[in-house]
Amino acid sequence: MFKYLKRIVSMPLAIGIICVSVIIIIGGIFAYNYFTKGTPPLVEWKTFRSDVYNYEIKYPVKFTVENTIDTDPDSIRYRGEDYTFSFAVFARNKDFLMERCLKDSAGNALTKTKEINGSKFYTYTENKIGTGGRMALIEGAIQNEYHAIHNNYCYYITYTIIPENPENTSLNETQNRFELLNQIFSTFKFTDKTTEEKNPIIETITPNKGPKGTIVEIKGSGLSGFEGDLDVYFEKADGKKIMLTDTFGDYAKTQDKLIKIEVVEPCQQGEKIYGRYSGIEAECNWVELTPGVYKVYVEFPWVKSNVVNFEITASDIPFIKSGRKYAEAKIEMMANGWTPIIPEIYETNSGLTKSANAIDSDFPEISYCGTGIDQICIVNFKKAEKKAHLNIQIGGRPPYGPYSEWTVIGNE
Repeated sequence: MFKYLKRIVSMPLAIGIICVSVIIIIGGIFAYNYFTKGTPPLVEWKTFRSDVYNYEIKYPVKFTVENTIDTDPDSIRYRGEDYTFSFAVFARNKDFLMERCLKDSAGNALTKTKEINGSKFYTYTENKIGTGGRMALIEGAIQNEYHAIHNNYCYYITYTIIPENPENTSLNETQNRFELLNQIFSTFKFTDKTTEEKNPIIETITPNKGPKGTIVEIKGSGLSGFEGDLDVYFEKADGKKIMLTDTFGDYAKTQDKLIKIEVVEPCQQGEKIYGRYSGIEAECNWVELTPGVYKVYVEFPWVKSNVVNFEITASDIPFIKSGRKYAEAKIEMMANGWTPIIPEIYETNSGLTKSANAIDSDFPEISYCGTGIDQICIVNFKKAEKKAHLNIQIGGRPPYGPYSEWTVIGNE
């Protein structure tokens, strides 16, 4: 149900539902002369290890470590004479809005990364300087926050330095002390490994070629993402990629073993779309699917599947996307040299009834219709010796109908 929530959860300061969490606060109370004498080398530091969440981190011997469960990291403070230092690690399992993990407060994907001991962390905030005020970081404070996904857990790492007397403390001095927290972060490492069985694997793609509009089935294992989403990427030779989503499948039946998609752009250039989880309006990130060989793969923030190929072949028939008004599609077909064929005899009731009277006088090219409320009708076109047809419908029932005017539901 979380996928329908509209509010963005930006960081672990606003936690309403926690499935599993751990907070490790490493705070220190130090006199000023402790730092003027320098920080002890790492060999003299202690090591904290979490056997539950599989990571370890080193910290200076004079720091204090405290474990708490289901606690807001902002609720624990350790104050020294001049500064407060805190370092928090917070882990959530995949049942708690994992989709938010690698996004900023506006729902945009985090892109800046930092590698720490072989693990990729995404920068949420870096060298954020507090300005004070309600709901803001304390004046003069500096904070970094990084996010990572490891073995189906989202890890938030937030560390902050707060001067006790910001009005009498220079920013340069605070930044120098902040390096100690950066040094602590540099020791963070996961103590387990991502197992191969968690990686998505594509076993087959059927068919492996066809014109735009082809229905493709991708079979394998581990293909589903957050909340059972079934998405696959088609990447062009120039590196541009487009995400296609399964709108056919039944996840309850297929689980993570099948993705069925139509090879067609999910939105058009300039079209306004809405975030699947955030509901935020944005403009379509349009990539045109043109003839050529595409790399096809499944990708999550933490892992990518093997790559298979699909070739989009050229077609002399304009691709008309399902759901488009037939009147518009007819104009496009004719602009590409295709002429609608006007029949002499019209067939209705699945061909059982024949008549010389047009099915629709506004569109005399509609030559054949099926039976019932969901009846499908056919319009034939020709271009020199070639023929093609559009399947259209008016009326119909949910989830696709009812249509108030003739609408394309397929083409061949």
